[in-house]
Amino acid sequence: MLADLKNLTKQAKKTELISGLTGFFAISYIIIVNPLILADAHIPATLSVFATIFSSALGCLIMGLFANAPIIITPGMGVNAFFTYTLVVGMHLNWQQAIAISIISSVLYMVVAFSKASEKLSEAIPQELKIGITAGSLRSGWAVRTSFWAWA
Repeated sequence: MLADLKNLTKQAKKTELISGLTGFFAISYIIIVNPLILADAHIPATLSVFATIFSSALGCLIMGLFANAPIIITPGMGVNAFFTYTLVVGMHLNWQQAIAISIISSVLYMVVAFSKASEKLSEAIPQELKIGITAGSLRSGWAVRTSFWAWA
């Protein structure tokens, strides 16, 4: 993990830094857009800007340092739109109640993900449905699969 960083060559460190900065600039729009969406849920802008930056930095660091995977983790606009326009605006909850629902559902998701329940759920889904859910295309004769269910 961190020991691997010390063993990188100067060129590899430069490549990692440029890759990280490129990734940051590619998703930096989210720092502006998320607070605009969450403003409709009456979440203070300073709070939503901080939460967006903090969760993005933390997610990316965890993926880079512990998983050694070049994946950018940041809050998604679709989830924030669901939060704002379905839970808060549509169901007339306040943002604190909607956050509580999000935390509870996240904990439940983690329990399922880190237990045998996820395997049981995967086994319960027919292979035909897994194939139908899978988004894919053909490139040079190889199927590109973008869904977890395709590999289950």
